[in-house]
Amino acid sequence: MFENFIFETLQNGFWNEYLGKEKVFIFKFNDGKIKRYILNKDNEKEILNLCQEFADCKFDSIDKMLRDNNFYKEIYFKK
Repeated sequence: MFENFIFETLQNGFWNEYLGKEKVFIFKFNDGKIKRYILNKDNEKEILNLCQEFADCKFDSIDKMLRDNNFYKEIYFKK
């Protein structure tokens, strides 16, 4: 399974996300603990806070963060 690859290879202190029918975020904390989220209205703020913490960067929103990513912009957000 693709996610198993992410779980095994993702370095501590980083996250990975992928978009499909759902927007999935996988965070691997410095202690090796992994948290997986499927983005929804109830957890959007928590995911945004984790992205900001892991990246040490301020993002206006998850949507804007993804739209500003050249990979996603070209594939998922074409006008």
